[in-house]
Amino acid sequence: MKKWIVLSCMLVVLAACEKEKRICTAQEERSYSSTGFSKIAAGETFRIKITKGEQFQVKATGCSNDLDDLRVVNGTGGILSFEYDRFDNDRQPVDITIVLPHLVSVQLDGAARAEISGFGGQQTVIRNVLAGVSECNMTGTGINAQVDLSGTSVLHLSGDTESLYGTISGAARLHGYDVKATEVDISTSGTARAYVQPTQMIFAEASGESRVYYRGNPPTTHFSTSGNGKVINE
Repeated sequence: MKKWIVLSCMLVVLAACEKEKRICTAQEERSYSSTGFSKIAAGETFRIKITKGEQFQVKATGCSNDLDDLRVVNGTGGILSFEYDRFDNDRQPVDITIVLPHLVSVQLDGAARAEISGFGGQQTVIRNVLAGVSECNMTGTGINAQVDLSGTSVLHLSGDTESLYGTISGAARLHGYDVKATEVDISTSGTARAYVQPTQMIFAEASGESRVYYRGNPPTTHFSTSGNGKVINE
């Protein structure tokens, strides 16, 4: 009986400590002097806002303890990455604001979230690589839009592009009905879903239980399916 009482007391104390750990005692904004990058990579639970601007700008807002552990690395190949230098499963979300003149790629994993705007009409490809349970909402894309989605990640695209192409696997989702693409070349597998709007050409490959849904009546179509994969005109 005494053992059960002691154990119960310990659990109560641990629960109280756990609750106390999750309180953010101080929140602040910090700026970082990173420049010259065109690619962004992030995971964890970072919430990222990316916009176009003439001058580079990087800011992070969150709990002081989390910002103390945050590492902003301007690495080789023009990649700006965000990571923590130690593990802590009780972190609060950190909001990151990024301004840059030219965007080449965004790579997200974990439970990261991103909002991207201002790059509509960029005369080079913009690549979105998403994994885990990450999610990205991109308003306006480049002359070419490349996607590589896996896990249960979700990508929302809008705007106009000459070419939308890439692969979608696992249970990932591409919501592209709001982006008009002259040409679409997409491959899906697993239980992935793609929703696209080609105006001239569509090349689609669907395998497993995946689906490619498309709107419109493009004059050129080429479909390949296997398993229970389907390409469906809505």
